[in-house]
Amino acid sequence: MKKTADKWNNDRGMTLIEVLAVLVISGIVITVFYNVFIMGIKTYEKTSVEVQLRDEADYVLSDLLDVVNQSKIDNAELCSTEQNGTPCLRFVQNKSIENKDGIFIEQKSSEITTTTFIFGKEVKKIVDQNGKKETAILTQSPYELLVPVKPEESANIFCIEKSTDGSGSCKSGLIEMSIQIQNVNFTEEKNMTVKPMTLKSQFGF
Repeated sequence: MKKTADKWNNDRGMTLIEVLAVLVISGIVITVFYNVFIMGIKTYEKTSVEVQLRDEADYVLSDLLDVVNQSKIDNAELCSTEQNGTPCLRFVQNKSIENKDGIFIEQKSSEITTTTFIFGKEVKKIVDQNGKKETAILTQSPYELLVPVKPEESANIFCIEKSTDGSGSCKSGLIEMSIQIQNVNFTEEKNMTVKPMTLKSQFGF
């Protein structure tokens, strides 16, 4: 009975080795949980950036498609030379659709609308309607395009029918686009890297 009481009254506490063992094990567990937590945050952030990159690229291409699909394009041409090698596309519209007694007739319009897309680090859209110009920036910070060495790698026209006005422009053909967009806050120089989003598209006019 006395021995049992002695055991219950033993308040010697933990030894130094036991304390160190607890600290080491606790440190390992906390480190593992911390790394898993940080990795989860980075994965979520990386996925969010990739989704935003795709949205930005889709927006640029959809704006370009709107010009081609919603307007009657008279001709299209590359204008990279004018922009010192920066990829550039220009569309000219001088036709209108008129309704005459229920019949839609395509006629030449007195108004000429020229829409130019310049694919530099930022994408510019310049609309010139009879000398009245409006400029819009289609990409916003922190997103920017990677400009290729050869402009035709980003924007090119495969002409099917050339214009008869001697300008060398194209009346009908196939436009091939390939754009790379990145978030400047997640490049190789930063702590976390997100690869640039590449979006390719082809459409006729």
